[in-house]
Parts: sequence; C-alpha cells; structure tokens
Amino acid sequence: MLLNEFEKTYSSAQVFVEEFKTLVDKRSAPFDFVTQVRKGPTLLVGEGNLTFSLALAWKPQISPCLLTATTNEERIALDAVTRKHALQLSNLGSRVWHGLDAARLHKNFPASTLETVILQFPNAGSRSSEEGRTKNFILVRSFLRASACLLRKHGRVLISSVDSPFYRGSFQFFEAAKTAGFKPGVPQPFFPGAFPRLCSYRHQRRR
Repeated sequence: MLLNEFEKTYSSAQVFVEEFKTLVDKRSAPFDFVTQVRKGPTLLVGEGNLTFSLALAWKPQISPCLLTATTNEERIALDAVTRKHALQLSNLGSRVWHGLDAARLHKNFPASTLETVILQFPNAGSRSSEEGRTKNFILVRSFLRASACLLRKHGRVLISSVDSPFYRGSFQFFEAAKTAGFKPGVPQPFFPGAFPRLCSYRHQRRR
C-alpha cells in the first residue's frame, strides 16, 4: 500500500503531471501518521467501519478531540461493528459524522480550519469512464478540490491507495492534485501493522 501526500501551496510552483514510474522502496520507513495528526484538527473521510480512526484515537500521543471521523453511509445503514466504533470514538472525545460526501466537504466544514485531511483507499466501485476519465480519478479530483479550502496554510491531504496492478493508472493522483492547487505527491509506505491494537484493520472494497 502506498501513501500519497499532497501539501497545499499558495505559490505558482510547477506541478508535475505524471504517474509513479517506480514503486516505493519497501524498506523505507512508513509514513508517521501520529506526528502529522498531532499538529492539529484532522478530518478522516470515508472511514468504512471506523477502525483506522479508532486506532489513531487510541494512540497515547494523540488527543482524540483532534479527530473528526466520517463515513459515506448514513447512520441507519451502519452495521453493528461500525456503530460500536462510532460510540467508542464519541466517548473518547472525537467527533463522528455520517453520510458525508467526499466531494462536498467544503459545504460542511469551515474554511482554513484543518491541519490534515485523510482519505483511506478511495474506490469509486466502477471501472467505467466519465468525461474521458476513470471514475476513480474523478472521485480523487473532487475530493481534493473540496479539501483544498478547508486546510490551513501548510495543511496536508493524505491518501492511501492499494499498490496493485488492478488500480494502476486509475487515479492519476498527480494530475488530480494539479487541478486543486497542490504540490506533487510524495509516496511513502503505509503499514497497518503500526496500529496493533486493532488487528482487524484491513482494506475493504466499498462503493
């Protein structure tokens, strides 16, 4: 799994539009989510059953009140495990929001208030194209555009994606970033094993 990091820029720095030519060296250190989240308010988008949000909230170095965890599904559609995790997050002091559209974040949160926005494993659930683009590209582009105005000046967007030939070329992260005014992404490994308290954490396909 690769982590693609985008940093907002207010300058006219050139953005390179290209897909990753080589894979990240698996010996590289994984991205340090804990240090990044400790910097300030963090929004987690499309969190599935909320295991990753809960894993962060349980880290002793992180104040749970910094976290806002969201799901695509409305509360009535959540399974028992997700509802349990939502309650645990709320009890820890995190904010939980259901039925949030990743492309409309700017409609639900104040501008320039977030230090970090995290999207784990985007998947449009379709291989069809629209406007000559894959739906995964359109999903990421819309998410980045919606996130851009929410970030503080040096805020960051983090996107985790599956390192698989099935998805290769589907997202075009660098080009999507260009349309939202972000610098090029910096890929780093992401190891779920860094969150051992939730050993059930795994990537799940979602529509």
